[in-house]
Amino acid sequence: METLSIFFFEFKGKFYKKENIDLLDFLKDISKDYEIFFIRGNHDIFLGKGFKEITGCKDVVDRLYFDYDWGKVLLTHGHLLKNDSMLKKFFYFILENKFDRFLFSLLPESLGYRVGILVSNLCNLRRVDKKEKMKRLEESFKKNFEKDFQKIVVGHYHLDFVSEDKRIYALSDFKENGSYIVIDEKGVFLEHF
Repeated sequence: METLSIFFFEFKGKFYKKENIDLLDFLKDISKDYEIFFIRGNHDIFLGKGFKEITGCKDVVDRLYFDYDWGKVLLTHGHLLKNDSMLKKFFYFILENKFDRFLFSLLPESLGYRVGILVSNLCNLRRVDKKEKMKRLEESFKKNFEKDFQKIVVGHYHLDFVSEDKRIYALSDFKENGSYIVIDEKGVFLEHF
């Protein structure tokens, strides 16, 4: 399998605003030679058909996985990994079903983004320090995914992190920190430029 690169991108309120045009043009350009998948996060409830048309990406999905000789790797935004509060379960039930996603796709994207921020803030995801976030991520991985996947890549936590056992990879924002993940037949690697 060819090398696969993944990056996490925080678009801050309006995906199609002026400072993101270069990225959108770049994605459209490389989609002529490569398959691009957009992994939807909690701020991306409005992204779908229009995004695919603009960027040329193959699909907008909630998670992806790939099989390598060394094992399976799961690619997910990460906002659903730790799902224990009733409030979070309620909000994500609303945000994750197809009918509501269709309705959200009719809203202006900046409103959809604000709804995603509101849900994150109500669920206290942004008020937890790095060490606690990674502890929760590792617990969730062991509880929900360890038996099915050898590695997991997430972006939701807004920080660069590789677990000691090199099974969990979290990335910060591509534009701000220049971090991305490379996945190939040798393994998963966190890179910076």
